[in-house]
Amino acid sequence: WVAPERRRVGMVFQDYALFPHLTVAENVGFGLARRERRSRRAEVLELVGLAGFERRYPHELSGGQQQRVALARALAPAPSLVLLDEPWSNIDPLLRHSMRDELAAILRSAGVTVVLVTHDREEAFSIADRIALMHDGSIVQAGTAENVYYEPADAWAAAFAGAANLVPGSVEDGLVDTLVGRFRVANGGASRRGSVQALIRPELLELLPDPVGTAEVVGREFRGHDVFYRVLTEDGTTLVSQRPSTEVVPLGARVAVRAHEAAVPVYA
Repeated sequence: WVAPERRRVGMVFQDYALFPHLTVAENVGFGLARRERRSRRAEVLELVGLAGFERRYPHELSGGQQQRVALARALAPAPSLVLLDEPWSNIDPLLRHSMRDELAAILRSAGVTVVLVTHDREEAFSIADRIALMHDGSIVQAGTAENVYYEPADAWAAAFAGAANLVPGSVEDGLVDTLVGRFRVANGGASRRGSVQALIRPELLELLPDPVGTAEVVGREFRGHDVFYRVLTEDGTTLVSQRPSTEVVPLGARVAVRAHEAAVPVYA
């Protein structure tokens, strides 16, 4: 239950939707009762780090400052819920990480519930306490980032949550046999029997250079802190592996694929 005076929703749009002819103070105070306008806008501008910017206009601010004005305006009526509609879609990729951390810190200090709409998995995983995956208008799964990533509800959720190897296998006595090894079955699937798809995340596959190995490196993407490999096995299966950049495996190398010993989810 939420008290009637707290049943308010704030919104931060993709383009911020600031009024260009109004100052920062006027934008933030828009819609507030006159008796509380002065004190409340001073309070929220202090919260978002824009005290002293009251007389400036939107065109005199950076993109990040404009976003904070939009956030201050959303917080000014003391809402019970703030909706963020892809708030970093118009921000330079090099600035998104720092701005994401900054905005998350402001919202946590405000103590308000936030619903963030995003198509960026990294954004959701990095700041959300709880994630809901939607597919065709329905929620497929809701939980923590770790839960969604390691225990996805189905094969679609597994692929959506990150790079995934969905490897054919056969379950018997709580173990699944696959082309890269035998694993304990996770996600309550130990009672299954017969053919399944086993989810093996790329970081769980190790590549061991071996002249007579059963797989070949056919793709190599250097990402700085790690390297993303595609390997082709002798039976025509393509697997993906994510390894530290200190482990150098050249393109075209023959390798043996070894999986970490961990329980894996399986799907029919």
